[in-house]
Amino acid sequence: MLGKLKQIIGSVHAMRPGLRRAYGVTWPIALARCALRAGSLIRRTRWAGRKDAEARYVRTLALLPAICLDVRGRLGERGVEIMRELTTAVVEAENERIAREAGLFEITDPRERWHAYFDRAILQGAGAFNENECLSIDPDHFHYRVYRCVFAELTLATGVPELGRIVCDLDFSLQRRLFPAYEFHRGGLAQNTISYGHACCEYVWDRRDGEGMTGHEEPAVLHADRQIAAAAHGQRISRTALASPLRYERRHA
Repeated sequence: MLGKLKQIIGSVHAMRPGLRRAYGVTWPIALARCALRAGSLIRRTRWAGRKDAEARYVRTLALLPAICLDVRGRLGERGVEIMRELTTAVVEAENERIAREAGLFEITDPRERWHAYFDRAILQGAGAFNENECLSIDPDHFHYRVYRCVFAELTLATGVPELGRIVCDLDFSLQRRLFPAYEFHRGGLAQNTISYGHACCEYVWDRRDGEGMTGHEEPAVLHADRQIAAAAHGQRISRTALASPLRYERRHA
């Protein structure tokens, strides 16, 4: 609970410059109004009345759609610009928090860093309630797909689908920072995500020639087992035979 509270406080701090631009000195009042609206938004979704872990997680996200709806409704085209600014600030702050807590930039080997990122951000972080499939953990090629994205579902349910698309677009700058030795792409189409109307989100990293490897990498199976062990708390993980792609899915009773 304390961790979630700190996360919300961090998000408000990141949004403060954008809120000031949108509302001036009355931004705290506007923020309080949006916080009330966030609860109202959730009551109109399928997470209403639920107390499971996914519903609790979604409630921590609902403030951002509420603010974006308010800004867009009050300021029109200018509001769309501020909405992008607010979203960028929140996402970048959250990415920095995850990278710091997982010690990602302290891991020099890019393959080890990718697995730490996958464990922390995907299996335990924002993607913990998604359906993810790991297709490749080859040293030269990392690839996973998201078949269900809770955040995309939330943006659709609350009437701000463009918010999901903004977040998708921000992936590129994050991945360039985290993995400079790799080219990040979405399989030939930059908008190949659920929020852009596709069946799944593609996440692909291809190692640039002559970069990225130290010669001391562990076998892929050990990495896979570590991913499963790291994600085991509070969820059931299924996987196929070791020779096949690994599929991780959080299932709820």
